[in-house]
Amino acid sequence: MRVKLISPGNVRSLLKSLKKMVAKKIVHKIRCQKKACVIFNSMQEYTKRKPSVFLMRYLESDSNVELYICE
Repeated sequence: MRVKLISPGNVRSLLKSLKKMVAKKIVHKIRCQKKACVIFNSMQEYTKRKPSVFLMRYLESDSNVELYICE
């Protein structure tokens, strides 16, 4: 019996799981630092499409307990 591990359904499921893991990690870091900034920008092009940018900026600390900005 053939099994396709790289089928569209499996890839979609893997990407959803990774998205949840990354979101949980970012939320945890924001809760620890209690500082974050959300930037949203959009503009209309000549094609009547609205490209949008959603940026989350937060602080993260490294092993030396120095803070740096992550986006």
